Amino acid sequence: MIYEDGIVWKTNYTNTVLIADRLWPNDTEVTLHLTPYSNDADSQHVTFEKYKYCFSKILQNSLFIENAKTNYKHFEKYCPNIIDFAHRPVDQIVGVTMFCKLNSIGGENLKVNCLEIDSWQGENLKFIITQDSPEWDFIQLDTKQYYWWNDSQPNFSNFEKQRLTWEEIGFTINDVKTNLTVIKGKKE
Repeated sequence: MIYEDGIVWKTNYTNTVLIADRLWPNDTEVTLHLTPYSNDADSQHVTFEKYKYCFSKILQNSLFIENAKTNYKHFEKYCPNIIDFAHRPVDQIVGVTMFCKLNSIGGENLKVNCLEIDSWQGENLKFIITQDSPEWDFIQLDTKQYYWWNDSQPNFSNFEKQRLTWEEIGFTINDVKTNLTVIKGKKE
């Protein structure tokens, strides 16, 4: 799947997954197909830096668990970044959840059109996640409830007591004009 009017960014992270009451080390590769939606290069750059932060500072060395408060409570003293998912944290669920989270963060600046994900524990099978993927059925939950993947702030758990903003975690960019430059954004 190729998007002609976009940007492709590849990244990876190493983490641990809790599946079937066992901890498994994992290496994951992700490719994002991004489309700029505003003409403001500065805000697009800030959004891209937030995406990079999510992968390098939050997902890297994190523990992925299924949405169970008992698991979260048990492991929170061992790992500062516990990320809970609506179902078992297999690649498809992680992919669709990250697709949703990144688009929540990106707002109207820089959107993820397609997310490709494959991991060592997933036997390097690549899953392609788009807005039309069947995996969305797995995370359609109660709309009255808080879910971190719908939050534009850097929160990655439904169980954390305090929800922080980008400013509160110290996320700053000193010079937004030095990196990503987008000539024209696509309006829907």
